[in-house]
Amino acid sequence: LRTQEDHIWRFWGLLESPGDAATIDTVRAAIFLRQHADGGWGQTNELPSDAFSTGQTLYVLREAGLAANDPALVR
Repeated sequence: LRTQEDHIWRFWGLLESPGDAATIDTVRAAIFLRQHADGGWGQTNELPSDAFSTGQTLYVLREAGLAANDPALVR
């Protein structure tokens, strides 16, 4: 997996399929590890945060059930 889209759509796919909880938690943790110091996400780890990657990631995380006031999302 190279891009942020790769990570979030893998996460989405696991949520929509009968993925096991441990794998889902691991993939979710990997998404948060890619979060930049400014709170956003970039297309890759080497690129700065951008609105497109950050918006997609926030959308998927919210649809996955994370609360709007979750510290990682507020950041």
